[in-house]
Amino acid sequence: MYQRSAEAQQYSKFAGNDIYNAALAYQFSLIPAQLNASASVNYNYNQMPDTLFSQAMTYNLTVSKNFFKELKTSLSVTYSDMNSEQGKLSDVLNLRLSGGYTLAKRHNFNLATTFLYSKIPAKTRMQYAINVSYAYSFGAQINRKDKKVKVEGNF
Repeated sequence: MYQRSAEAQQYSKFAGNDIYNAALAYQFSLIPAQLNASASVNYNYNQMPDTLFSQAMTYNLTVSKNFFKELKTSLSVTYSDMNSEQGKLSDVLNLRLSGGYTLAKRHNFNLATTFLYSKIPAKTRMQYAINVSYAYSFGAQINRKDKKVKVEGNF
């Protein structure tokens, strides 16, 4: 993908950026085993006026597996490497592990963990997050004289 930005008045120092983006992805599924895997690579290059540039290379790998019909799991790893004409801007590593369990077709319990590691020339930072959620799925039927309306949703 190529994009060129412009501004009619030419007041912005960012007018005239050239943006290049390329992506490559592959997905693999074993349907009987309920296993999915995907990998992708994304490259972004931004050429600004006055020969300034930034570029980013991002790699992603995701594996999902369903156990039985009720238990779903997923592991995802993403790494980004960002640079500019001045050198290294940052390295970012993101690990995500999640699982969900469905009970009696209506109750959904989910657990997601995230680990984020980022390194910029000035400092290194690590962050952790754990999310727990519950959702109940219900259906309702409204009978009207002229027609039947079925309403379903997750709330």
